[in-house]
Amino acid sequence: MDITALAVVEGAWNSYLSVLDSEPLPVGTGSQPSPLPFGAELALLGSRGQTELVVAHYTSTLEKAFRRHYLPQFWQRFEGIETENANTHIQSEDELITDRGSVEEALAHGLQELSATVQRHEARVNELAAALSGNGMGFVSDREHPSSQFRTMLSALLVTTAPSTFAGLLQLYFSQRLQDFSHKFNNAAPGEAPQTNEEEDVDRMEGVEGAGGASLALQTLGLEWERRLSAVAQQLRDLALGAVSEEAYTNVLKAKIEARLRQEGANCFEVPVLAPALKWLQAVPMAFLRIILPEDPQSPVGQDTQLIQWQCRLQWLVYETLGSRRTAELFDIIVDYPESGPAVEDLQQCLQNTNHHKQVVASFRAALHRRLLHPGAATNDILTQFVSTIRVLRALDPAGVLLAAVRGPLQRYLRARKDTIRCIVTMLTDDGTGGGGVGGAGGESLLEELGSSGKAEMDDCEGDLDVSGDGAQVDDTAAEEWMPEAVDAEPRRTSRSRWVTDIISMLIAIYGSKELLVNEYRALLAERLLAKEDYATERELRTLELLKLRFGETNMHNCEVMLRDIKDSKRVNENVKTPGMNGALATPDDVQQAKQLKDMDATILSELFWPSLTGAGKEEILSTSLPEKVQKKLDVYASRYHTLKAPRKLKWHPQLGTVKMDLTFDDGRTMTFDVSPLHAVIICKFEEQPEWLAGDLATTLQVSAAVLRNKVVLWVNHGVLMETRSADGGDVLYSMVEYREQLNGSDAGRSIGSQDDVDLRDASDEEQRQRDLVKYDSLVRGLLTNYGALRVDRIHGFLVMMASDNSYDKTVEQLDAVLAHLVRENKLAVDGE
Repeated sequence: MDITALAVVEGAWNSYLSVLDSEPLPVGTGSQPSPLPFGAELALLGSRGQTELVVAHYTSTLEKAFRRHYLPQFWQRFEGIETENANTHIQSEDELITDRGSVEEALAHGLQELSATVQRHEARVNELAAALSGNGMGFVSDREHPSSQFRTMLSALLVTTAPSTFAGLLQLYFSQRLQDFSHKFNNAAPGEAPQTNEEEDVDRMEGVEGAGGASLALQTLGLEWERRLSAVAQQLRDLALGAVSEEAYTNVLKAKIEARLRQEGANCFEVPVLAPALKWLQAVPMAFLRIILPEDPQSPVGQDTQLIQWQCRLQWLVYETLGSRRTAELFDIIVDYPESGPAVEDLQQCLQNTNHHKQVVASFRAALHRRLLHPGAATNDILTQFVSTIRVLRALDPAGVLLAAVRGPLQRYLRARKDTIRCIVTMLTDDGTGGGGVGGAGGESLLEELGSSGKAEMDDCEGDLDVSGDGAQVDDTAAEEWMPEAVDAEPRRTSRSRWVTDIISMLIAIYGSKELLVNEYRALLAERLLAKEDYATERELRTLELLKLRFGETNMHNCEVMLRDIKDSKRVNENVKTPGMNGALATPDDVQQAKQLKDMDATILSELFWPSLTGAGKEEILSTSLPEKVQKKLDVYASRYHTLKAPRKLKWHPQLGTVKMDLTFDDGRTMTFDVSPLHAVIICKFEEQPEWLAGDLATTLQVSAAVLRNKVVLWVNHGVLMETRSADGGDVLYSMVEYREQLNGSDAGRSIGSQDDVDLRDASDEEQRQRDLVKYDSLVRGLLTNYGALRVDRIHGFLVMMASDNSYDKTVEQLDAVLAHLVRENKLAVDGE
């Protein structure tokens, strides 16, 4: 470029600067801008390659003007408006927002004025660009266009100069508009109390969401309200504040949805929450978004990509929020099951859409340890919760992943409780009439569970053990209900083991062996049968048939014999008490013997098939201790039985059974008792003499002093006996209370101990341990002699195979304890640990 050309460029530049200095940023005051005063100079500068310089200078000039004048005026409109607690306006469905006018007026007017100013300056920038490219040379890209640079500069200024309260102001504005919309949707004008039954309005509005935002706004707040809201949203986007405004109404919608779910689902498990919430989502939040979001002209009608994305986001928020709430309440949901079935269904759908299974496992296991697995919880309650947990988690996750993850702590804790096995058997045999089972708390009773799943395999708890007894395989419906492996399934467990969600299998898996449960059922059945006052066994027979489906005929054979004994006892008892047995003519002696037995019934047991009838709580009563008249009746009954069933003979167990007694006193009182035989023997001794020293009475009855004191407390507490000290102050003296006045000032009626109920379990721990040592000593030493050193599990397996009559009922842990005692007695040696 020569000197002349430089002079021309310099003159044009100086002329351009002089016009800007004398009239900064000349724009018209109306809708039409004034003509560009330096168009010729710009054309010359553009033709000489100075376009970039001019654009940069003009943009810098605009930046100074907006920073010094326009933006301060815009931000000044929002001073004094409280925005700190914008979210508090949407914490409740029923709360109305006040002071709407100041926020709406400040924001709407401020945006309108700033948008008009920006539009005028953008028009002048476009004129500048046209003048600079008047020679036909355009801009290389849209980013280099002066209009783009102006928008970039304006966006940067708005973001950097915005006060910290502006985001809260936008959030407050959108929360007010959404609250207005929600209340109008509920047929209540702003400022009036809203209707409480919103579900009816949701049903009424089910088809409205497809009608579009304008139509819905006309039906609720009118076209002007919709126009103002849409204009504010559009102006924010035009001013490059779209991201800030989107964050604001996103937070508002999130808080509104959370408030709705918090209000509808608070501790209410009996009604569904998810389905009404999704309907409401379409009717209110999505309709609100249709007003403030721009329409996409390229999308088909009803398939706006942006709206579809928003719908997916808000639906996920509903699933995540409600799922988190129901996850935290899962323990209570299980307690209330099956009444809480709708809440379970809601949680299932939420998990299907969020895959928050790990959070469910972590939260529920923590709740178990905090609220259930502690010494203060009764074993029955823990088992009831375990059964309900199985049913609920089976509904939540048919694949069994959740159940496999949470059942471990429950089973380990229950295994450590001594009364777990007895409680399990009681629950299995309860038909729901006793009120103590799980039928009422967990849906169908476990007795029905036995019948409905009696053929299920239990590979999860016993490997290849055929628990059905006849090799039955899993029902074909299991294959039809197959589901693929879950992503977060535990890799160490097979899908087959996770599929075992049968309640009975889970309960048996607590101990890993069905033998313990079968033996405990034998003891419980014996206790119930011997406690019966009649021979009715229909209920027990039905239970046994169901148990046979589960455990097989062989395992339940002993119990079947026990029930047959009761049935036969009824028939034999009638024959023994009938004169003229076996068709013979009744003799006078025969008639007299039958008459002696009219108030006596006997239960005849096949001793080999019944559990041990001696031990703790079942003190032996020797025949010499029985009253003479009672012993005579037993002898007569045994004699007549031998005649009837020769060559069989009876061996009496006088410690069992029940005695009905009527006690008559000198003052005319009569008291009736149903007591154990030992209680009856004790009180009969006072017919021989009215007072007994504790030591003498124990010696006469051939029982220990502790047993005597434990039993005599029944008579003392009922005022039949009186407990005093002997004259020398030594031994305890028991005396008969013939007159009620004798109780005054005495120790009669004072609780001096606790009586034991008749317990028909196997022998006490110490006695049983001694028996085990004698029983297994020779067997184990024989195995070790023949096979050499063996592990405990191998010894256990050999003993199971050798016990063809199911007499071996130990677990590996119990056998290990017996072997450890033999080692301590130097009868066995152990290698390693």
